[in-house]
Amino acid sequence: MTLTQEGAEVSGTIEGQMGTVEIQSGRVSGSDIKLTISIDAGDETIEITYEGSVEGDQMKGDLETPFGDSEWTARRVSGPGTGGVR
Repeated sequence: MTLTQEGAEVSGTIEGQMGTVEIQSGRVSGSDIKLTISIDAGDETIEITYEGSVEGDQMKGDLETPFGDSEWTARRVSGPGTGGVR
């Protein structure tokens, strides 16, 4: 996950089993964060929403997909302003 924040808007990419996917929409409000990606799965597009909270250098929350929900975590791997998150 590589993120860039400008005001309340969050952009960047998320890496996963389907490769690297660009964030379609992302917002942060206080400690709350919401990111949405779309994955091309052949004849269908799958929307995945990450919702959670930011605490210091870590983020965690719930991941919603058409196939079920899960939990996710990420942490900053480089200094402020560089966008590196795992």
